[in-house]
Amino acid sequence: MYAIMDATGPTGGAALTELRRRGIRVRALARDPERAARLWDDGVELVIAAPDDVEALTAAFAGIDAAFVTPSPRKPTAAIAQALVGADVRHVVAVSPRRASPDFEDALLATGASVTFVRVLDDARQGRLVAGQAGRLAARCLMEARS
Repeated sequence: MYAIMDATGPTGGAALTELRRRGIRVRALARDPERAARLWDDGVELVIAAPDDVEALTAAFAGIDAAFVTPSPRKPTAAIAQALVGADVRHVVAVSPRRASPDFEDALLATGASVTFVRVLDDARQGRLVAGQAGRLAARCLMEARS
């Protein structure tokens, strides 16, 4: 089972959809219970957890094979790394939208987990990787952890 943060957002939602399309069970993490209610189906376990709540995130990450994480644009993100350590998550795929988030990325690298970073590019010279494409790529990177 994989945990997907921000499962109601465009990137996390695309990752969740890709994993479900492949028949993989998913633990979907979301902040808003009303928006999250539409995610529930037989293959999705729904958890409401704020990105700054270490205790809730640690419980949500417990017993998973790998996690998809993304920094919160409005809240500190150290809680995510702390929760990954607390739950002993060994593989993480992280998406940093638009621009790098060095504090977030450094905190993830310090967890000791194997971390794959997927960057959503907005620079026209380098091409544009839209949120849905980034989510599908992140899902494939999560599945690589099994190999």
